[in-house]
Amino acid sequence: MLQAVVGSRNAERVLLFIMARGEGYATEIARVFETDLSPVQKQLERMHKKNLLIKKKSGKAMLYQFNPRYELFLEVTQLLERALSLQNEAFKQKLMFKDLKIQKQLRPLRPPVNIQID
Repeated sequence: MLQAVVGSRNAERVLLFIMARGEGYATEIARVFETDLSPVQKQLERMHKKNLLIKKKSGKAMLYQFNPRYELFLEVTQLLERALSLQNEAFKQKLMFKDLKIQKQLRPLRPPVNIQID
């Protein structure tokens, strides 16, 4: 939807992800969209260099979020909010689920194996 405006599908994914969650890691974005990490990292760095995003180190990883001082911050966020509102529910749910590791943990566990010691 925004690909024509922002230049690439990965740029669109990065922007929608950060708009939906407020922040994001490159690995998290790549995992949610089931895409390679490298193009996501390149988009994040490109947007950081243009001051659209700010980044801060969180452990070993970089956490990205919108720069509220960006000249067109309000206009960009309004456009992204509108684009998000036009997405289907499955896409919105995919963006809103916070942690895929937690999602994996919510799967039913196998029943414990009973071991009898004589």
